[in-house]
Amino acid sequence: MANAKNGSSRERPLVKQGIILDALRRQIRSGKLAPESRLPLRTQLEKTFQVSSVTLQRALDRLTRDGYIYARGKAGTFVAKYPPHLYQYGLVFPHSHSEEGGWLHYWSALCKEAQNITQQGQRRLVFYYGLGEHQNSEDYQKLLRDLDNHRLAGLLFAAPLQNLLDTPVYTTPDIPRVVLADTSFGFPAVNVDKKSFATRALDYLTGQGCRRIAVLDGSGMFRQPAERLYWLSELARRGVNSGSHWVQAVDVIYPQCAISAVELLFYSGNSHRPDALIIADDNLVEPATAGLLNAGVPTPEEVKIVAHCNFPWPKSGALSTKRLGFDIREWLQACFECIDQQRQGVTPASMHRVPARFEEEITVAAFPSAAAVASPRLVPAAE
Repeated sequence: MANAKNGSSRERPLVKQGIILDALRRQIRSGKLAPESRLPLRTQLEKTFQVSSVTLQRALDRLTRDGYIYARGKAGTFVAKYPPHLYQYGLVFPHSHSEEGGWLHYWSALCKEAQNITQQGQRRLVFYYGLGEHQNSEDYQKLLRDLDNHRLAGLLFAAPLQNLLDTPVYTTPDIPRVVLADTSFGFPAVNVDKKSFATRALDYLTGQGCRRIAVLDGSGMFRQPAERLYWLSELARRGVNSGSHWVQAVDVIYPQCAISAVELLFYSGNSHRPDALIIADDNLVEPATAGLLNAGVPTPEEVKIVAHCNFPWPKSGALSTKRLGFDIREWLQACFECIDQQRQGVTPASMHRVPARFEEEITVAAFPSAAAVASPRLVPAAE
């Protein structure tokens, strides 16, 4: 009986802490305690919740760690200017953060730009890796805790994750969600306009006098045959002399295969080889340009190259290229606008597409230095 009483006495402060946390979080989320407003005096809070100063302090420490409040010395304790339920977003990735095993360059660009946004102070992005691999990971458990404690203003999925459809990650109510893909499982989506990339790349090259244009894209082109048909139809519409075998795809998980593919397209014994190459996936830029070098192709005298990239974090190749791609900042801004609309009770468009732009059309002066941005792992998911 003594042990039961001792256990009960140890549990009571934790229960009371939970009551304080729930009550204050609810008041902050409802707007009753607005950003930068002062909390009631501690003596008043102790009286309201009928707790000791130690129990109250532990609850306030937890709210401080979660980003809801901050202390301003003798002036008191205040609601944060940017509380997490309004300004903290979760960015969910299917794989672990690695350059191997299916990690895509555009995910690295997303991480770097999200880190840059966080450093600017008004929005904070936290990362959850490997959620497409299994549900027992540390990051999955962190995400469940953050959802349960209302520490997120919204979720951005870097890819649709079918394995999470029946989990709290997808079913927790009142959390705006957006998927950066074409397949969104019923949620709003934001993705790039691949047709605008194809159109602008072809218009540029034909304007340069190119009439034998090869295309190298990711394996998604074969999973979605309409993409390959679009390339072929646009080539034919311009009267470009390109056979269907000049429109090739390489699995981006094994990008080095692009070396051989390009060598075959441009090998020196070919009397009728392409005079231009469109590299439509930035994961293939390095190996594809290496393949051109192996084939002995001088550029840009003989072959002009348009290479896809995600600004402001382009992937460099072995040769000079004309860069055409998508601005990650524009992509993320569209996601935030979609989430804000959901929070305001407005139904966003089911799909928003970011247009392709050439490098000179991007505000280069606004690009941060890649070296100045720390590893995304320095922005952990909140405990």
